[in-house]
Order: sequence, then structure tokens, then C-alpha cells
Amino acid sequence: YGAFHQQYPLIYNEWHSKSKYICILSVKDEQSLQSLIEGLKLKQLKYSLFTEPDINNQITAIAVEPCDESRRFLSNIPRALKEYDQLLINKHNI
Repeated sequence: YGAFHQQYPLIYNEWHSKSKYICILSVKDEQSLQSLIEGLKLKQLKYSLFTEPDINNQITAIAVEPCDESRRFLSNIPRALKEYDQLLINKHNI
């Protein structure tokens, strides 16, 4: 989240003082992430990219501004590691 903090310090500081909650979501691949970024641009939502220098600066994550519009826009993206919820339930016979 360092990049978002540097790009949007006022938004970050408000989030940090009021919430500190994050939600980690998951998309299939970098192409899906690129499509998501295009949608964020169209909606004029602020975001920061995270790239991996050891894999040709591939985009591996983004941070999106915390607001109602981004919540609505991202609502259909599944939580990361959601598939493990069911495994945990089965393991404990719940």
C-alpha cells in the first residue's frame, strides 16, 4: 500500500484514521487485472499498481480508493482464497 499512500496521501490518511480495513480480492490473471484497471479508469476511481520486477514488471495487484463507488464496482470480484473457506469447513465437519 506504499504506492497508494504516496500517490493519494489525503485519501490514505482518511482511510488510516477511520478504518484500516482492507479487502483482498482475486482475478484469474494479469489480463483480467488489466480489464479491471480499464473499468476503474472509466469510473474515474483512483488506484495504484503493484508490479513484480523479477517477472518483467508484471502487474500483480492494485490498491483501489475506499469509497462507495469502488465497493459497488468491485462487488462481483471474488474474495482471494475463498476456495479455502469450504476446505476449512469440511476439515472440521461443520
